[in-house]
Amino acid sequence: MMGCLIVATAHHFREGIVGMGFAGAGAAIGEPSALAGTSELVPVNKRGTYLTLVTGFVLPFTPYVVYAQLLSAYHTWRWGLWICLIWNGFWWLVLLVVYFPESQTRAHGMMSKEALKKIDYIGGITSTTGLTLILVALEAGGYSHSWNSAYTLAQLLLGIALLVAFVVWEWKYCKDPMVPHELFTGQRIVAIAYGIAFVAGKPSQRFKDLKN
Repeated sequence: MMGCLIVATAHHFREGIVGMGFAGAGAAIGEPSALAGTSELVPVNKRGTYLTLVTGFVLPFTPYVVYAQLLSAYHTWRWGLWICLIWNGFWWLVLLVVYFPESQTRAHGMMSKEALKKIDYIGGITSTTGLTLILVALEAGGYSHSWNSAYTLAQLLLGIALLVAFVVWEWKYCKDPMVPHELFTGQRIVAIAYGIAFVAGKPSQRFKDLKN
């Protein structure tokens, strides 16, 4: 919600980048947590039904690009963010009022020193920083900066280098990698899933001028 608020009130490109960073971080935590949390809260034989309902909440936003273009053409692009903020805020209030989870003894001790030592900090930093630099370069290239400018090329090349370093680190040196090697051992479906996610995740439009 903070990311939506920042982008909706932004007047410069850099403010939009910061807001989208918050929005992306929140989505990266919220979406998997919603699916995992729902699976733990309901009986095993009803998980499919409840997970379908949770996933179904995305359906109103499936044609979101169409909404954004229409709002931008006939009113203001900012309403695309306000709608997201209202939607998320409403369900946040619902959870605040009706959801009171019991303490889970299984979670005790999970943040011990041993668990913290197993976190792949190097992988997290290199992958996140690399992706961020690449996305910033792709958005800036041919728009706020030329493709052959030092600003664009430096971030693009550094981002690619960091992603290469991430792959090498995960593959050769990390004892507890973010991406377990077993995922790619005789698992053809994983490669297919990554390919679909890559194609589906391509940005369909670039940032608009943040002038209003």
